[in-house]
Amino acid sequence: KDAHIPKIATVVSGLHTTDDARFLRMFWEIHYKGSENDWKPFAKGGDFSRYYNDLAYRVRWGQNGQPIKDLVMEKYSYLSSYTWVVANESSYFKEGLTYPATSEKGIGAQYLPTGSIPSKKGKGIVLESDGHLWHLLGLLNSSVLEALLKVFTVDREHQVSMIGSLPFAAPKAEPNLN
Repeated sequence: KDAHIPKIATVVSGLHTTDDARFLRMFWEIHYKGSENDWKPFAKGGDFSRYYNDLAYRVRWGQNGQPIKDLVMEKYSYLSSYTWVVANESSYFKEGLTYPATSEKGIGAQYLPTGSIPSKKGKGIVLESDGHLWHLLGLLNSSVLEALLKVFTVDREHQVSMIGSLPFAAPKAEPNLN
């Protein structure tokens, strides 16, 4: 049965810190004893890389991100909630896929390990159930999908709604030959 990606996964825009200098570090900069638990892998987007890319950035997410949430409400006092900027928090820390929002070379979908946070520029794809992660990663990096995406956009900006509307046919289970 054919499906769109939203039926098997949720495509999300994630965290926007509003102050990267304060809340982001490279993983090798974190050396304070005991503070490494406050720093979580952060999918910031970045360079084109198919299938896998080390998440070099860490975001300070101690106290469940409260310092970031407080800063958002201070900077954007007209917002009724920090969730406009600290977006889709329920998708944080879940295994899935990520892709840079903008890329001239293609979508470059990558594995997103458990414990990571997607970002505004490093979108997240969280599967609703196990079983299609690797199939979806292969599809998103295929030349067929690249051709389809070129129909949607010429500026290489891969919007959440665009990726979420792509068709996906789950492979059929192979018969057990034992």
